[in-house]
Order: sequence, then C-alpha cells, then structure tokens
Amino acid sequence: MKKHMKKCIIKSAGRYEMDMTTGPILPNMIRFAVPLMCSTLLQLLYSAADMIIVGQFAGSEALAAVGETGPYILAPHSMSGLEAIRWKQNFPHEVSAIIGIDMATPLSFSVWKADDLTKTVRLMRVLRGLHVGRFLASVSNLSLTEDEVTQHQLLKKRNPFNLCCINEAKEVLNNAKTVGEDGNISCPTLLFSSNGKDQEKDWVENQQKFAAIMGARLICYDCGHYIHHFKSEEMCEEITRFLHSLKE
Repeated sequence: MKKHMKKCIIKSAGRYEMDMTTGPILPNMIRFAVPLMCSTLLQLLYSAADMIIVGQFAGSEALAAVGETGPYILAPHSMSGLEAIRWKQNFPHEVSAIIGIDMATPLSFSVWKADDLTKTVRLMRVLRGLHVGRFLASVSNLSLTEDEVTQHQLLKKRNPFNLCCINEAKEVLNNAKTVGEDGNISCPTLLFSSNGKDQEKDWVENQQKFAAIMGARLICYDCGHYIHHFKSEEMCEEITRFLHSLKE
C-alpha cells in the first residue's frame, strides 16, 4: 500500500500534485480531505478572532476593526430586534436609526414562561432530527435573480433549526431580560408590524407599546411575519421617505 501511495503523490515544479485515479481509494481520500479540513478550521479561527476583537476590544470602533465604519442604520427582523437594541445600548454613537421589520423587543417575550421556552426548544430539536425544516422555511423570489433564488433554496435546506437557531432560542428569555433591564434607547425609528397571527400573544399590542416608547411611526400590515415577502414595494416607499427625513 505504501508503494501505491507514493505513486499517487507527484512532485512538479516545486509543488505536489495528487493522482486520484491510481492507488487505494481510502488513503487517497484522506490525503485529499485533511488539507481542506485544516483550511476550513483556520478560516473559522480567523472569523472567531474578528468577533473576539469586535466584542471585547474595539469599543466605540467595534465594526471598524473588521473594515466597516459607522454610524449605521440597523434593519432588524424578528429576534434580531433584541440585538439591534443591544447594539444601540452598548454603542450608542454607532447607531443613527432603526428600521424594525416585525422586530422582537423585550416586550415581545413578556408573556413567555420557562416551560414555554423548553417546549419550543424541544420541538426545534425534533424538527431538526426529522429534517423537515426545509419544508417549513419560506423563500421569496421577489426581485431575486435565478442564482439568488437557488442560493436561498440551498440555505433553506441547511439552516432551519440548526444549532445556532436552537442556541439562540434557548437564551432568548435571558437576552430579553438583559436588554430590558438596561433601559430604553433613543434614536429615529420606523417600525413595520405584521398582524401577529403567527406570533406570540399580544404581538401587535407590544409593537404599539414599543413604538410609543421610541416615539416611532408604526405601520401595521395585515400579513404574516415575513412582511417583506408580502409588502416589499410599500415598505420600500416608506423606508425611502424615512431615510430622506433623516437628512432634513
């Protein structure tokens, strides 16, 4: 076997090339896969280092550490609303405005109990094990190219109920509590809300309460949570007017 493996490695012009057509299959596959795995690990470590720098050392220049400069207009959807509020709390000078797309706030989870969360996480794990997430996640082809639709389809197969989603769900009540306890934020805000029928109890009412706290304009649509799938043109018009108002 060693002789076969030596024949598979060819040195040419200072580099090594692998002949996958000769020799034992398994050793060839291992030799081919190990460098790829190492390369992927290095990329993950590089990304992790970026996030550590941003989160721990960058301070008011958080995103500048990875090549971005502010201030920013955040456009959170769903649970990322908590992250947008938290970003404004931690880096107030980096966020100039928020455009909330049926975004969650600490008020959104005021009716949740620990048992509710446990049941939700358990259901997510079951759905992950059954690989049915790809059938539940929606994909809109509005304004997307054929290639972009294909990418969305691939992401739909990979991402629903993955470990990131499950871990985020597990911590959502703690995160909502942390954000709520750190007080209200203040910045120009435009909010879009769904009819709340596929969300938690009192979803629309809590959107109205948050809008009052922020002094924000709230636009409610009679549609589901992914309102940008249903009302994209109307939203674009409202967002354009909002952005123009920031310059006045």
